[in-house]
Amino acid sequence: MAPTYVPDSDEEASNRGRQTHALGPKAKNSKRARSKSPGLQPHKRKKTDKTSSESSTSAAPKKPKAGSASLSLEEQSAKNAAAWLSTMERRRAAPVKQELAATIDRIKRSISGAYATFELPKLVKPKVKGAAYKYYGFVCKTCRERVTRKIGASDTSLLLKHQARCELRKHQGTLAKYGITGGGVPSNYQVREYAALWIVEDGRSFGTLDDRYLHKLMPHEVVKMLPHRTTLVKDIAVLYRMTQKAIKMMLLDVVGALHIALDMYQTPNGHDLLGIVLFYPVVKENSLQMERFVLECLQRFAKVLAGKGF
Repeated sequence: MAPTYVPDSDEEASNRGRQTHALGPKAKNSKRARSKSPGLQPHKRKKTDKTSSESSTSAAPKKPKAGSASLSLEEQSAKNAAAWLSTMERRRAAPVKQELAATIDRIKRSISGAYATFELPKLVKPKVKGAAYKYYGFVCKTCRERVTRKIGASDTSLLLKHQARCELRKHQGTLAKYGITGGGVPSNYQVREYAALWIVEDGRSFGTLDDRYLHKLMPHEVVKMLPHRTTLVKDIAVLYRMTQKAIKMMLLDVVGALHIALDMYQTPNGHDLLGIVLFYPVVKENSLQMERFVLECLQRFAKVLAGKGF
């Protein structure tokens, strides 16, 4: 407890009261000055520093760790790569057979009518050996024509287009139905075969194929494939040997007796031939008929017979 001050005399007490009265306003001003003095500011700074440190400490647990940060970057890159890949590219990246099974499953669950007239798709074998599969094949149930589509695609425009064309064919007659037939350009071997038969069967000259007016009647593609005379002679010899083999097989299949006869024949260019003719029975339309087949023509022997007056 603080000691109580007791003045020694009345004069000392009055003097002390005057000093207190004189210093009273100054003391109040000094208090106000002390309240405004910078001495209190460090206390405020400490308070602000304390709040900043507290906020930093409270925000510290929210920072991710180094390991979790690297993992999140990997996941984000994988997510971006997956988003970048389109649906078709993801399907192409999958194994071929697995994607084929998934495609068949999608077709079975589809409500589109484009797949109704087609069989389930199959892989189309690539033309280059060892190459990757790129297409599916959809076989039409009506015309058996195959429509291809890239692996991973889901477009049905080609299927619908073929479907409409196939439906149109059902209601339209073909040209062959009206007696109009035709075909593409024959191959090189077919042209050589037809030329040899055209010369041999009608006894034409080899020079007939060189006729320029005949070439004008033929397509340009066929004229370019016409054989030379030397090639034509070789082709006729080959046809002759092949025909002999075919005749042997035909005669072995004949049921019944074979009748051999001789017959004279003269070609359009004046050559006399002695023909060896075979007759054999054939059953046609529940009736027995005789077929005639010229087995061989002997030109030299015909000249000998003609010289002797036969």
